[in-house]
Parts: sequence; structure tokens; C-alpha cells
Amino acid sequence: MTPAERLAQLEAKLDAVLVAMITRNTDTFQALNSVSPRPVADDLAVALDMVANAGKAQIARGAVKKRRKASAYNRRFAKAYKDLKKKHPRTKHATLMKRAHAQARKGGKK
Repeated sequence: MTPAERLAQLEAKLDAVLVAMITRNTDTFQALNSVSPRPVADDLAVALDMVANAGKAQIARGAVKKRRKASAYNRRFAKAYKDLKKKHPRTKHATLMKRAHAQARKGGKK
């Protein structure tokens, strides 16, 4: 899922929550509207627009970074570490790391 799609999903959920809050608390919001110079619903809409536009601007200017691909060595190391952890679950982390790095340097499982 791309960051833009995730942002769109979050916006939709936020809109649904706010609509549910407004419909459940209509009396409270009506009372607030009579006290405040601007309706509360307008303030919420402005806040939602600001949040949505901030996220879109970050994506547009590339502030959301793309994940880098793991190197071949890192993939070998991760596989060796997982296998060792399965075989020796009570061994210390540092010992397993040493063994996994040694296996990865050699080019695979031994």
C-alpha cells in the first residue's frame, strides 16, 4: 500500500469518526455553535483540510522515504540468524549474532 493510499484510508476513517461524533452529540454541538462566533463543524472541516493537505504535501515533495532493498549479505545474515534462533532458542543474542555473521560471510548455511 502506497503512502498516498494509506493517507486516503486514514482520512476516510477520520471523516467517519467525526461524523459519528457530530451526530451523537448534536445537542452539544448546537450549544457550542450558539456560543462560538463560527460553527464548530466549520472548524473541524478546516482542521481536516489542513491535516490532509499537509500529508499530501509531504508525499509530493518526497519527504516520505522509500524503503531501501536489503543487500544480499543482509538477507543471508537474517536467514542464518533465524535458523540459529530456532535451533538454539536459549543461546545469548550476541553469540547467535557472531555465528550468523560468520555463516553469512562464508556465503550461506553450514
